[in-house]
Amino acid sequence: MAKAQEGLEGLAMKWNVSVLRRSGECERTEVADFELSEFFNRIASVEGKAWVLSVERVGDVGDSALVEPDGDELVSQLGKRRWRVMGDPEDGWWVEVDSDGNELPGDWEYDRKGGYVYCSFS
Repeated sequence: MAKAQEGLEGLAMKWNVSVLRRSGECERTEVADFELSEFFNRIASVEGKAWVLSVERVGDVGDSALVEPDGDELVSQLGKRRWRVMGDPEDGWWVEVDSDGNELPGDWEYDRKGGYVYCSFS
């Protein structure tokens, strides 16, 4: 089971990007994290014709990450993602937090034996 979860660590995070076109039309696009830089470059190349209004992380049911306890939090083995418990550490849900401590979408369950968290509700 842990081997299967290890392969899921590389799944791309998804982002909802709201763009305002010069025409006044607002467009919302879902972009994978590895495409985000290219997407922003395309927007920048048409400067004056489109503006990015917001970028929001999308909770991705089924996403998982191998983790290790770090004080009161969990940290991914790759070290780039963190989770904080909501309620009782034994039975509570976990929430992913960004580098500023803001909660990201999705409710996560922690499998202590397997050493991973997985998003089971967005």
